Amino acid sequence: MINQGRCCMLRSSFMVSTLFVLAMGVFVPAARAQTASNQPAVSKKPATTKPKKVEFVTIQKGTLPVILSAPHGGELDLPGSLPRDRKSGGSRFQTVRDVRSSELAEAIANQLEAEFGQRPYLVILRVSRKYLDANREADYAYESPEAQVVYDEYHGAIEQFKKSILEKHGSGLLIDVHGQSKEKGAVYRGTRNGLTISALNRRVGKDAASLYSKVMEDAGLRVVPPSTAAPNQEVEYNGGEIVVAHGSQNPGGIDCIQMEFGADLRSVAALPQTAKDFVKGLSPFLKEHYGVSEQRQAAAGGTSPAGR
Repeated sequence: MINQGRCCMLRSSFMVSTLFVLAMGVFVPAARAQTASNQPAVSKKPATTKPKKVEFVTIQKGTLPVILSAPHGGELDLPGSLPRDRKSGGSRFQTVRDVRSSELAEAIANQLEAEFGQRPYLVILRVSRKYLDANREADYAYESPEAQVVYDEYHGAIEQFKKSILEKHGSGLLIDVHGQSKEKGAVYRGTRNGLTISALNRRVGKDAASLYSKVMEDAGLRVVPPSTAAPNQEVEYNGGEIVVAHGSQNPGGIDCIQMEFGADLRSVAALPQTAKDFVKGLSPFLKEHYGVSEQRQAAAGGTSPAGR
């Protein structure tokens, strides 16, 4: 009886164990299946999103006979490029950034559009000046082929826009926007003492630089040299490579004026008002000397980018 009881107990234990194992065998795969169903599906398709192309030069077409250039506000590194060499630059070597000069050029462009219903052409360098200075002759502007490509793109855009302006309007004006900290509340005018606005001087038959200073003064800006100064009084910040290379003293050139805005005029708080005051002065000058009239509807394609 004892042995028979033990056999019954063993059979019972075996059956319980077997049922437990079978139950677990059914439960575990089900649990695994449930866990797997909660995992996100892994896509095997290749990625289609391309990395964003870095814009080293902002280039925008316009419809006004005006080009705004801003070469010294950039902050971007230029991959593969060597930093500029002080030895080759000599006393003209500078790497300091004209803080918020790019933003000021863009604000002026927006204000001109609000005034005339048309946009100016816009060329802005986004690369740090330690790699490239677009306002220097090529021999002093860069040290590597990578920087030369960007330099040529910058000046090439201006060349293209000059040609378009002369074909459509017969004359035009380039404003080269810079920053200075010597007189923080003033703007320095640079035309190489009238050289880079030679065509305008011929049209008006007098010192056009003083006329320009006068309209800016009437708008509330303090200009150096002032309108009351004798001709040929530009001593400091009197114009760099951009206005010299593209000025109207050259065949195929247009009138060019360099403007060095003081640090106080480029502060975050002051910048919008500076743009308004500048356009307030520029507006009558453009109407009188460049035939600009108000067109409240922007011309088609006026804000489309012409380059990367």
